[in-house]
Amino acid sequence: MVFSATALAEDWATKTNISNSSSKISENPAVAPQTSGRGVVAWTERFSSSDTDILVEREGSGGSWAQNNVSNNSTFSEFSAVAVDSFNNVYAVWDDNAGGNYEIWFRKFNGSSWEGKQNISNTPYLSEFPDIAVPTVQIIYT
Repeated sequence: MVFSATALAEDWATKTNISNSSSKISENPAVAPQTSGRGVVAWTERFSSSDTDILVEREGSGGSWAQNNVSNNSTFSEFSAVAVDSFNNVYAVWDDNAGGNYEIWFRKFNGSSWEGKQNISNTPYLSEFPDIAVPTVQIIYT
Protein backbone atom coordinates (compact mmCIF):
# COMPACT_ATOMS: atom_id res chain seq x y z
CA MET A 1 0.00 0.00 0.00
CA VAL A 2 1.09 3.57 -0.62
CA PHE A 3 0.38 6.11 2.13
CA SER A 4 0.60 9.87 2.22
CA ALA A 5 1.35 12.04 5.23
CA THR A 6 2.12 15.75 5.40
CA ALA A 7 4.60 17.38 7.72
CA LEU A 8 2.94 20.20 9.61
CA ALA A 9 5.65 22.20 11.38
CA GLU A 10 7.20 19.59 13.69
CA ASP A 11 4.40 17.02 13.55
CA TRP A 12 3.12 14.70 10.84
CA ALA A 13 -0.53 14.74 9.82
CA THR A 14 -2.53 11.51 9.87
CA LYS A 15 -1.43 9.12 7.12
CA THR A 16 -3.81 8.44 4.23
CA ASN A 17 -3.89 5.22 2.17
CA ILE A 18 -3.92 6.54 -1.38
CA SER A 19 -3.35 3.25 -3.22
CA ASN A 20 -6.37 1.52 -1.63
CA SER A 21 -5.07 -1.84 -2.79
CA SER A 22 -5.45 -4.32 0.03
CA SER A 23 -5.16 -7.36 -2.27
CA LYS A 24 -2.32 -6.08 -4.53
CA ILE A 25 1.27 -4.97 -3.99
CA SER A 26 2.01 -1.24 -4.26
CA GLU A 27 5.74 -0.47 -4.45
CA ASN A 28 8.47 1.97 -5.49
CA PRO A 29 6.66 5.28 -4.80
CA ALA A 30 7.94 8.57 -6.21
CA VAL A 31 6.67 11.94 -4.99
CA ALA A 32 6.63 15.55 -6.19
CA PRO A 33 5.05 18.71 -4.75
CA GLN A 34 2.55 20.84 -6.66
CA THR A 35 2.86 24.63 -6.41
CA SER A 36 -0.16 24.58 -4.08
CA GLY A 37 1.82 22.45 -1.63
CA ARG A 38 -0.31 19.39 -2.36
CA GLY A 39 1.34 16.19 -3.49
CA VAL A 40 1.63 13.96 -6.54
CA VAL A 41 2.60 10.32 -6.05
CA ALA A 42 3.49 7.70 -8.67
CA TRP A 43 4.08 4.02 -7.91
CA THR A 44 4.18 0.51 -9.36
CA GLU A 45 0.99 -1.49 -8.76
CA ARG A 46 1.46 -5.27 -9.05
CA PHE A 47 -1.81 -6.73 -10.34
CA SER A 48 -0.38 -10.22 -10.97
CA SER A 49 3.01 -11.93 -11.38
CA SER A 50 3.09 -10.83 -15.04
CA ASP A 51 1.25 -7.48 -14.94
CA THR A 52 2.38 -4.28 -13.25
CA ASP A 53 1.20 -0.75 -14.07
CA ILE A 54 2.18 2.77 -13.09
CA LEU A 55 -0.45 4.63 -11.10
CA VAL A 56 -0.29 8.37 -10.48
CA GLU A 57 -2.41 10.08 -7.90
CA ARG A 58 -2.81 13.86 -7.52
CA GLU A 59 -3.99 15.49 -4.32
CA GLY A 60 -6.80 17.95 -4.90
CA SER A 61 -8.36 20.58 -2.69
CA GLY A 62 -9.77 19.32 0.57
CA GLY A 63 -7.37 16.38 0.63
CA SER A 64 -9.14 14.34 -2.06
CA TRP A 65 -6.96 12.21 -4.36
CA ALA A 66 -7.51 11.45 -8.09
CA GLN A 67 -5.89 8.21 -9.32
CA ASN A 68 -4.93 7.40 -12.93
CA ASN A 69 -3.32 4.34 -14.51
CA VAL A 70 -0.82 6.06 -16.83
CA SER A 71 0.84 2.95 -18.32
CA ASN A 72 -2.34 0.85 -18.63
CA ASN A 73 -1.13 -2.31 -20.36
CA SER A 74 -0.81 -6.01 -19.58
CA THR A 75 2.99 -6.21 -19.28
CA PHE A 76 5.63 -4.97 -16.82
CA SER A 77 5.63 -1.21 -16.18
CA GLU A 78 7.99 -0.29 -13.34
CA PHE A 79 10.24 2.30 -11.67
CA SER A 80 8.40 5.56 -12.18
CA ALA A 81 9.45 9.13 -11.51
CA VAL A 82 7.20 12.17 -11.38
CA ALA A 83 7.66 15.95 -11.59
CA VAL A 84 5.39 18.99 -11.54
CA ASP A 85 6.02 22.32 -13.29
CA SER A 86 5.07 25.80 -12.09
CA PHE A 87 1.69 25.52 -13.89
CA ASN A 88 0.88 22.25 -12.03
CA ASN A 89 1.30 20.12 -15.16
CA VAL A 90 2.34 16.64 -14.02
CA TYR A 91 5.02 14.65 -15.88
CA ALA A 92 5.49 10.91 -15.37
CA VAL A 93 8.19 8.59 -16.72
CA TRP A 94 8.65 4.85 -16.23
CA ASP A 95 10.22 1.82 -17.84
CA ASP A 96 8.00 -0.63 -19.67
CA ASN A 97 8.50 -3.83 -21.70
CA ALA A 98 5.27 -3.55 -23.71
CA GLY A 99 7.18 -4.10 -26.97
CA GLY A 100 9.33 -6.93 -25.59
CA ASN A 101 12.22 -4.58 -24.75
CA TYR A 102 12.36 -2.23 -21.77
CA GLU A 103 11.92 1.36 -22.95
CA ILE A 104 11.38 4.68 -21.13
CA TRP A 105 7.85 6.03 -21.52
CA PHE A 106 6.56 9.54 -20.83
CA ARG A 107 3.12 10.99 -20.15
CA LYS A 108 1.90 14.49 -19.24
CA PHE A 109 -1.17 15.63 -17.30
CA ASN A 110 -2.02 19.07 -18.72
CA GLY A 111 -4.32 20.20 -15.91
CA SER A 112 -7.46 18.54 -17.24
CA SER A 113 -6.44 15.21 -18.82
CA TRP A 114 -3.53 12.86 -19.47
CA GLU A 115 -1.98 13.20 -22.92
CA GLY A 116 -0.92 10.12 -24.90
CA LYS A 117 2.00 7.90 -23.92
CA GLN A 118 5.32 8.49 -25.70
CA ASN A 119 8.27 6.12 -25.99
CA ILE A 120 11.15 8.55 -25.40
CA SER A 121 14.07 6.09 -25.43
CA ASN A 122 13.08 3.97 -28.44
CA THR A 123 16.28 1.95 -28.73
CA PRO A 124 17.05 -1.72 -29.40
CA TYR A 125 18.84 -1.73 -26.04
CA LEU A 126 17.61 -2.02 -22.48
CA SER A 127 16.39 1.32 -21.04
CA GLU A 128 15.51 1.39 -17.34
CA PHE A 129 15.27 3.48 -14.16
CA PRO A 130 14.23 6.89 -15.51
CA ASP A 131 14.21 10.14 -13.58
CA ILE A 132 12.69 13.51 -14.46
CA ALA A 133 13.07 17.16 -13.49
CA VAL A 134 11.16 20.21 -14.70
CA PRO A 135 12.67 23.60 -13.88
CA THR A 136 10.58 26.76 -13.95
CA VAL A 137 11.34 27.47 -17.62
CA GLN A 138 9.45 24.31 -18.70
CA ILE A 139 12.40 22.42 -20.12
CA ILE A 140 11.93 18.75 -19.32
CA TYR A 141 14.94 16.66 -18.34
CA THR A 142 14.76 12.86 -18.25
